[in-house]
Amino acid sequence: MNTELPIVFNGRTYWLDEENLRAHPLFAGQDHDALIAAGHALKAKLAARTQIRQTIKREVGDTASILGTTADGAQLAVAVALADIVALAGASSYTAYKTAKLEILSALAGVDHDTGVAVDVAGLAQDLITKIQSGEIKLTATLKGLVPTLTEIMNRATGVADIMISATTP
Repeated sequence: MNTELPIVFNGRTYWLDEENLRAHPLFAGQDHDALIAAGHALKAKLAARTQIRQTIKREVGDTASILGTTADGAQLAVAVALADIVALAGASSYTAYKTAKLEILSALAGVDHDTGVAVDVAGLAQDLITKIQSGEIKLTATLKGLVPTLTEIMNRATGVADIMISATTP
């Protein structure tokens, strides 16, 4: 029994077994062996990705939990961007900007829920950067690489935007 393979052709993925691939008129004149080899490679890659995702779900958190953490990160990033805007708007010098931004971030951070002490935002940031640099904290974006991460972000954003545009275009 032949198993189906993901065959990518002209930007579309077709799930076909080897026999149907060789007989399909769409693939007439194509190098069937190369398509089949690429299909096996892609199927192995997809299986590995599925295994990684199952391990993440089991050991780190389910999709909803990870989405919640992602939402937390996005909200923090927006808050920092807003702090930048407010600090820039009121600053007449770099020193004034720096002071304003740290004050805003400290106000946003508030107090540590465990100790009741005001969060030292600059100290916390330095501690986290040190841990990232030492490898104690690992970032998936660093693991993937900056260029592939940014490419993935932009491709997904463009794909979603294209769908939204086509949904609103009569």
